[in-house]
Amino acid sequence: MNLSFPKEFRDTLFKLDPRSILAFRLLLTTALFTDLAERFFSTSYFFTESGVFPKPLWDKIYGYKPYYWSLHFSDSDVLIWSMVGLQVVLAGCLVIGYRLKITLFLSWILLLSMNLSNPLLTYGGDKLSPGLLLIATLIPLTLAQRQKAGDGLLTYLAGALMLTQVTMLYTAAGAAKVWQVHWMTGDALYNAMNFNLLVKPLGIWLTQFEGLLKLASWFTPWGEIAIPMLLWVPSWNGRVRTLAILALLGLNAGIWLTMDVGYFMFYSSAALLCLLPPVFWDTLA
Repeated sequence: MNLSFPKEFRDTLFKLDPRSILAFRLLLTTALFTDLAERFFSTSYFFTESGVFPKPLWDKIYGYKPYYWSLHFSDSDVLIWSMVGLQVVLAGCLVIGYRLKITLFLSWILLLSMNLSNPLLTYGGDKLSPGLLLIATLIPLTLAQRQKAGDGLLTYLAGALMLTQVTMLYTAAGAAKVWQVHWMTGDALYNAMNFNLLVKPLGIWLTQFEGLLKLASWFTPWGEIAIPMLLWVPSWNGRVRTLAILALLGLNAGIWLTMDVGYFMFYSSAALLCLLPPVFWDTLA
């Protein structure tokens, strides 16, 4: 690959460490399998024509769009059950590493189809997970694939796409908060911790520390904007990126421990793990 900057620079910035790839695959696929397994047991309520959101209601809310299609639009409940069951099986194959490329591609198609069939159920994780599955199809996930890819274009393209995805994810989240008055006044997290529908016991306990939540509310938007920028700094042999990733993983852990946000934190954490540089694993070793 003929790029204008040195190989050491692009290796540090875009090349993914095999240990990071393994951690990414295990967390992403386990989260996807668990997510889909939960949905399987509610298939009759949310995805079939005899459930709460049949196709005529979809057309009424969103309008008929012939260019919108979904494999999950069917009059046969048995077919829908089979489709969701197939998704669970494919996710299980991803967990054990069976036929990764074709399984990733099929999982991506079916997940997009599921999200479109009932947009009222989608949340942040449903926006992120299909993108991660698609990027994963470009990543050399096994030793044989890495040996075949070598230092070719796809080796660096996958890393560049993952880095861009993570940067956009957190920067956009921070930028959206900057324009919201409750974040700027420091009241956002205190209000969120009093929203009993989504808050966890730890979040309820934290409401007694209003000053701490106010500081966290001020810091979070700017941290989500600034910290991802450090992912693009290859200095100090990847240690700058490592510290940035650990900070974002800490943010994810804090959100997951205090709020019920589905599997979003697991999907975003998987993307962060994928970007961990070799120095992190070498230090652990």
